[in-house]
Amino acid sequence: MDIWGLGCVWFEILTLDPLFPGESEVDQIDKIHSVIGTPSDKLVKRLKKFPNEEFDFKFSQKKGSGIRKLLPDTSLKCVDLITKLLKYDPEKRITCA
Repeated sequence: MDIWGLGCVWFEILTLDPLFPGESEVDQIDKIHSVIGTPSDKLVKRLKKFPNEEFDFKFSQKKGSGIRKLLPDTSLKCVDLITKLLKYDPEKRITCA
């Protein structure tokens, strides 16, 4: 399991609901953007190195509601950790170390 997956699983343990319950890859990406925001153009350019036939990497801009809104009764430290686990940019995502 990777760090992103750990963040998703932890959220699901806390809420008993999936964090990004998309019906397709494109729908799931839209749900991710609704929560954590649309990635920067710089990051999208890096992601284009991994072509995908399902979508064209042209995303509508979303600020994202944030994890805190989805976990109102959870401690700030827990929300902060989940937020760090779910950083869109893998280079900015927290590591196991």
